[in-house]
Amino acid sequence: MLISYSRPESLSWTLTGTGAAFLTDDDRLTNGRPESGTRIQWLTGAQTTSSVLGLRGTWPQAAVIRLCGLVGLTMPTGTRIVCRLKRAADAGYTYQSVETDVVQRFDGVRVAWFPFDAGLDEVVSVEFAIYNDVDGSAAIDADSTFQIGEAWIGEGEDWCIRPQYQSERKDLSKMNKSLGGQPFPVRRRAEAISQIEFTPQIYSDAYVDTGSFADMRERMLAFEPCVVVPITGEPFSNSAVTIANVNRHAEFGYCSNPGPIVGQAPRFVMSAQFTAPPALLPASEVVDSSGS
Repeated sequence: MLISYSRPESLSWTLTGTGAAFLTDDDRLTNGRPESGTRIQWLTGAQTTSSVLGLRGTWPQAAVIRLCGLVGLTMPTGTRIVCRLKRAADAGYTYQSVETDVVQRFDGVRVAWFPFDAGLDEVVSVEFAIYNDVDGSAAIDADSTFQIGEAWIGEGEDWCIRPQYQSERKDLSKMNKSLGGQPFPVRRRAEAISQIEFTPQIYSDAYVDTGSFADMRERMLAFEPCVVVPITGEPFSNSAVTIANVNRHAEFGYCSNPGPIVGQAPRFVMSAQFTAPPALLPASEVVDSSGS
């Protein structure tokens, strides 16, 4: 599995492309509440599949980035997005790139996740290049608007977990009843709960090294935002990370219970619970492939 945490501090956001503009506060991109949404003005002028809007995030302290993503998108499924990294000495966003299309998950949330290889250089900026290329057609109208619920940029570590991994959808709805016993449901969106137990680790991986149990736990205390991807490749195997599985299983949220580190001589184990808040924006904001 992959856990991503430590989103860079002091992130600043800019847009590139003729007519592109923030219509709401860009701080909403990183406020930890994906249903709040940042509204963005799409490009003006004639549209082709080469028309591209750039969303760039820059920060002062260089970091090794492992996972980037956009959650709660309202643009059409199939929209092509390329995520590019920039080092301090680079002239442009040419260091590393990962490409995917916007996908809609079973819960209706539209996402685009970009896993990068471990061990890359430190970078200071990320660009999400969003093309007007929806399954090969320029389906996004000029001057239209779209929303992004949350933008994620973070460091990360790979971990092995026990096969007893648990995933559930916690319904936040309530049922009220009248004096006559008639039902009046208060319907709310569900949150996702992931319960994970890591495989036993040696002392250095539990307490000493960067990315150890202790280090990871400290970074996720106080409900700091993080992303958990319990299944990155073929389930119950050591297969390579696939973008399809990251898009399917990545959950943005927080560590709701980091759990203790427990000694089981000669190794150490830890469990953790992660909670992902609802990320589905209102249906009226979602754009289908016809642009309506």
